[in-house]
Amino acid sequence: MLVTIISRYRSHRWLPLLLTTFVFLTSLWGIILLVIRAYEGPDPFDGLLSTSFYYTTQSNVLVFLTMVFFVTELRFKPFFRFVAFIALFDIVVTGVIFHVMLVPYMNEMGLMQHVLHTFTPTLYVLFYLLNVESVLSIKESFVTLLHPLIYMGFVFLVVVPLFSDLMIKTNEGATGAQYLYPFMNPANFENGVLGMMLFTLGLLAPLFVVLSMLLQQLKMKTNPA
Repeated sequence: MLVTIISRYRSHRWLPLLLTTFVFLTSLWGIILLVIRAYEGPDPFDGLLSTSFYYTTQSNVLVFLTMVFFVTELRFKPFFRFVAFIALFDIVVTGVIFHVMLVPYMNEMGLMQHVLHTFTPTLYVLFYLLNVESVLSIKESFVTLLHPLIYMGFVFLVVVPLFSDLMIKTNEGATGAQYLYPFMNPANFENGVLGMMLFTLGLLAPLFVVLSMLLQQLKMKTNPA
């Protein structure tokens, strides 16, 4: 039933274009809001640099680039199907982790947070299921794990040793800001680094594997032949 609906949607004259335009503009809106926030600070360059370190920023930028690829001839390149799926995985992780693990630490949520963590993730999931026709195999879908692994190494090998002062300064002196996210800060775990490693590699990593497989299966079962 769902496959039939999606097939009819794709054959519609203007619905696919309408959704594509809406997702493109929403993802662009999120990037613009990030840049505006950086330039409203005392040091725009420092603000923009520190903003680029966050997984949220990177996933939203990847969604925007995917939309750019889709509206150009680049969507026909072999790499596009991998980029589109990585963007799906990243933006879903961004939305889920934010609402489940980070919102409890926040006093309030502004418009930008909703755009980056709610609007864009929801719209891109719809876009991917409805407009993207390629389907990865289970083995190919594990390419999504590259970004989280690289990101974790980037935080501990680059951000923490080289940009701790910048992150603390741009976060108004917040303790542990150099770790970017509370669950990556060893100080937030009873066993320090060991506790953080057990949480990220022992819990989050397996969940990421499961999520990648679930997204691949969802796409495979809803994609018209």
